[in-house]
Amino acid sequence: ATPDRLEVENTLFFDTNRLHRGLLCLDQNSKTNRSYGGEYTALVFSPSNTKQFLDLVEVPGLLTEEEMRKAGVWGNFSNVFHCLFVFSFLVSSVLARNEEGKWVPAQGFFSCFGRFLLLVLAYAGAHSFTYWYSINDKLYMSEQLVLVVVALSVVLLALLNLKAPQILSGTVLIVFFLGAFHGLAIASSLDYLPMRLVDIEKMSRSFFWGFETGYILLAMILFGIFFALRTRPFYQKLLVRGGSAAAALIALAWFAVMAIQRI
Repeated sequence: ATPDRLEVENTLFFDTNRLHRGLLCLDQNSKTNRSYGGEYTALVFSPSNTKQFLDLVEVPGLLTEEEMRKAGVWGNFSNVFHCLFVFSFLVSSVLARNEEGKWVPAQGFFSCFGRFLLLVLAYAGAHSFTYWYSINDKLYMSEQLVLVVVALSVVLLALLNLKAPQILSGTVLIVFFLGAFHGLAIASSLDYLPMRLVDIEKMSRSFFWGFETGYILLAMILFGIFFALRTRPFYQKLLVRGGSAAAALIALAWFAVMAIQRI
């Protein structure tokens, strides 16, 4: 009897060309007696996604441009480290330092929004640059190394929040520098989305604009919450210190698990 699912592994040519994509095409499905005809692409293999399952009951297909945009939007909210990173650099954007070097609620919407805008643009500019360079194969780091740096970037920003840094200039530069590594991580997520290499330019563009839309939406939601709560007594203790400590612990726990798995 024909099984419901097949496990397929494809590693051909990946050792010499990381941009290569292997395609699994269907013509006739004996499980459902459906004829697809032509080159119906059911699975797309990449260097970081070499083993997949083919569901013969509901055969998958390639994503459309609209689906790629939706995948980009969803990528903001499903990526834990991305959310933690954005949280970490925005949670202190509504605070300022007094003469004693302690956090106090920043006064006025426009001063807070100015800091917010600088931080958001710094991160967007950095990850956009490395994203497109990576897509065009002009910049490459191993996926594991990128994820390690991304996790450690969350730890660094969280610790800076706990130490009350110079909120504007220093944090903006740090966010810009670390955001460059996040661009590589965003680009690597395309390896797990079903698309053909000939379509990579338009599909990566659709994914990018979806991701940026989701990023702005996520940032605006967080900023609105932080601005509304910044004067509350619990804000610094619960969100700034507690939230930053939790973000650092989550990132360190992931890092520890990865280190153990590598041993």
